[in-house]
Amino acid sequence: MKPRSVESSQNDAEAVFMQLFLTAEGRANPYPLYHRLRETQPVHRTQLGLWLLSRYDDCWAALRDPRLGKDYAQQIEQRFGPDWRRHPSLTAGEHSMLNTTGPEHTRLRKLVAKSFTPRMIEKLEPVIERTVDQLLDPVADAGGGNLLDAVGFPLPVTIIGEMLGVPETDRPQFRGLVRDLVATIEMQPTAEQMTAADAAQLSIRAYFLELIARKRRQPDDALLSNLANAEVGGDRLSDDELVTLATLLFAAGFETTTNLFGNGLLGLLRQPEQLELLRRDPCLGASLARAEIGITFRTLLRRFDRIELRGDEPRFQDRLTLRGLTAIDVACRAASSPRARVGAAAASLAVESPAATATTEHAERGLRPQAGDADADLRWRAEPRERIESEPARHDSLPVHTGERLAATVGLLLRNRLFERCTQKELEQLAATA
Repeated sequence: MKPRSVESSQNDAEAVFMQLFLTAEGRANPYPLYHRLRETQPVHRTQLGLWLLSRYDDCWAALRDPRLGKDYAQQIEQRFGPDWRRHPSLTAGEHSMLNTTGPEHTRLRKLVAKSFTPRMIEKLEPVIERTVDQLLDPVADAGGGNLLDAVGFPLPVTIIGEMLGVPETDRPQFRGLVRDLVATIEMQPTAEQMTAADAAQLSIRAYFLELIARKRRQPDDALLSNLANAEVGGDRLSDDELVTLATLLFAAGFETTTNLFGNGLLGLLRQPEQLELLRRDPCLGASLARAEIGITFRTLLRRFDRIELRGDEPRFQDRLTLRGLTAIDVACRAASSPRARVGAAAASLAVESPAATATTEHAERGLRPQAGDADADLRWRAEPRERIESEPARHDSLPVHTGERLAATVGLLLRNRLFERCTQKELEQLAATA
């Protein structure tokens, strides 16, 4: 017979497991339960036969142990029963790169790896910057709003759509479809959720089959087209494999990023000292998701000097695996910074023409031309300098350290990344001696 302390720990850990995975209350606030599990029995085998690890080092070691692997069919049968293949939402994942091992996984990685490069992410950064600023304009005008709807969803769906080559008008439908589909990842999806997930999978499959056929007929430089035409040693991805990969990328490309944005922002707003730390040192970003979040948070902190929660306490969706908010409503106050005054000064100095209007818009947003176009970058920085230096005589009586000329010169300095982290006072001192 086991010692009472061990038996007691196992019983306690099992109770925590049941509460965590099988109750809405446990999913609503899982963190105290995680902590209790680590204290009680950090390595626990449940009565369902599942091993539960709750310490970081244990999870890290397990994920990298070659003795452990994936047996998707067995795991899904254990969760959903022997007739699991009647669900399209489950069979679709059987040959996903996420769920395969050994030679099958290696083959998929080789075919996909050629299209995923750091250069691809770098090319998307100007698109991310432009999109974030455009999405925040209505928030700034309204003094706040639901940032999950305003930014958290449309930003990643725009970026993953651009990357894959999904037309803009087709993208909004994926919010509901992906949300229905990923319910299968949760511990105990209901019969209604499984029905919705199956319908979503069939809709997504039909859409991507048609889009892939179009990409094969008319190739472009987007990722899906590159994957459809990629070849390694005479081997190519089948249409089924392309559909599975596109679905995975779309789901991973915005569902997780939307949750990361909402959860991360809520964490920062609840811990103001971390928010201020990020204001002083915004250096996030490597992968696509982190690049999106890094640029978004930096832009939020640049454009608003006050961001606070308002209204009801934010609520989480009833999920544990893909944990995310239903909304995050905030009040925002626009920052009083040199960058915010650049647009007005540039407008007063510019000639009224379509080209000048476009330039003013770039000055307001501080956007650079697309990475890699050196000539355009030089022109982008030279244009405001030429306007300042060729300003009509009626402005010559104004010293550069006052009024419009100061703001315009500060705007010129802001177009050089060398000065991005200067304070307003430092920028004005530099502008006065420029």
